[in-house]
Amino acid sequence: MPRGIYTDNDSGDDVVVHWLRAHGYDVTTSVEAGRTRAPDSEQLRYATAHGWVIYTPNVADYARLHSEWMLSGESHAGILARVYQQLDVGEQIRRLDRALRENEGLDMTNVFSYL
Repeated sequence: MPRGIYTDNDSGDDVVVHWLRAHGYDVTTSVEAGRTRAPDSEQLRYATAHGWVIYTPNVADYARLHSEWMLSGESHAGILARVYQQLDVGEQIRRLDRALRENEGLDMTNVFSYL
């Protein structure tokens, strides 16, 4: 399990966050961190500074950031990107649960995973 999960502006659905916390995951949202207006690059940098995997529906933006960081030799703590922006809550939970269980105990540094 990752050390923590950080949900960006578009992925902090209360039901998903509640489910993650109820199942033992340490979750911080961009709202709780006071970072709702921060651009994606700063969201990723903030999550990485805390060792948190970021959960986002912004696949294109974070795929670009991931590539840029890999090319520049910069590391991040991991990205879980949901493929569909409008994925219903139940499916988000199923996909997150599967991805987190599959990566339990693994280092997610520089991993970009599509959900």
